[in-house]
Amino acid sequence: MRGKKVFFWLVLVWAAAPRWPYTHSTPNYDIHTDTSPEFARLIGMHMETMHREYARLFARHGEVDVRSRVYVFARRDDLAELHGQMGGTGHVAGFYSGRRNLIAAHADGYTREDVLRTLYHEGLHLFVHHALDPWFPLWLNEGMAVYFQYSTWDGQRFVVGEVPTHRLTAVQRAIREGTYIPFEKLFVMENAEWRARGCYSEAWSVVHFLAHGQGGRYAQTLDEFLRQSARRISAASAFRNAFGRRGPSLGELERQWVHYVMNLQPTPKYRCRQNLRDIMFRAGRMGRVRRDAAGIDELRRAMIEYYGQQQTAEINRLFRCPFDHSPRGASYVLARRPQDGDLMLVCLHRPGTITTAYTESGRLSLIRIEEEARELVSPETWEAIRKAATPPQ
Repeated sequence: MRGKKVFFWLVLVWAAAPRWPYTHSTPNYDIHTDTSPEFARLIGMHMETMHREYARLFARHGEVDVRSRVYVFARRDDLAELHGQMGGTGHVAGFYSGRRNLIAAHADGYTREDVLRTLYHEGLHLFVHHALDPWFPLWLNEGMAVYFQYSTWDGQRFVVGEVPTHRLTAVQRAIREGTYIPFEKLFVMENAEWRARGCYSEAWSVVHFLAHGQGGRYAQTLDEFLRQSARRISAASAFRNAFGRRGPSLGELERQWVHYVMNLQPTPKYRCRQNLRDIMFRAGRMGRVRRDAAGIDELRRAMIEYYGQQQTAEINRLFRCPFDHSPRGASYVLARRPQDGDLMLVCLHRPGTITTAYTESGRLSLIRIEEEARELVSPETWEAIRKAATPPQ
């Protein structure tokens, strides 16, 4: 009977999906998409490398020797149809199914980076399902997924532990306003309450604290906490077994977390991205996003003139990338997108990647920030950057 059910679901998935024009296989994943063959290969490379990161983290918990399917739809409605036929409701950016052993996402209105981050997140859930247990504390499962979601690809490997500005700001605001979820409630939260409150940022921050806080004091404890939490014992028992009798109480751990989060800063990558976003927004309010600009220094001077000399230091700071260690000048390149001729800001100061900021159709509500490995950047984009970075004769 079980075999018939599995067969039924395989047929259902295939019937709900288009006849995939682009497929790609790696040692652990079969990728199916209707976007492009290049994106299929990119997904395979990223997911296979991320699989090694999952395996490194969960090395003590057994190997995952299961091939998984990855579906990426060009259209949002196609994903929603598959999600609905599997019992899901509403539109989602992505989802996973442990029983059907698949991950699915859509690229409708999203950058490639957005789609990949969704796959990192859902891929962690699927790995946990196989490596530990389908039953796993919700806050820890989601916190780990968000933690991996913001990993940085530098062209060769992933760097984990980034601190995204919007996640950190949300948690700090909740702490200041007294609206965060106390640990004694967070650790036992069920699906219905989680969906109502959406505690992803707080869960991420607790995982980040356990992995990096107190000088890495709790990193090994986090690994043991993962193992204990998969034993289907109470949250209190898992905590006690992981931290031991000499460890902090739950209340003391929560106080340490508050202190850690309130003193945490966005990592340089996200400070750079915020700079790019702020520059594009300010330039848009000046009416310069879709107009000619002589270059990045001319834009900086015009911005100071527009917003007033009293903001000179703040504007100069925006034009400096945290990774740029040269003594002076603007860090970014102001170029034109080969796709539509609109202005884009480019950062070239991080090894292995470039980061671009642009608006869709000049709309300030749609400022896109996109990060890409250098070897995957199109020749047309490189030529546009080269022209913009070359001083006029």
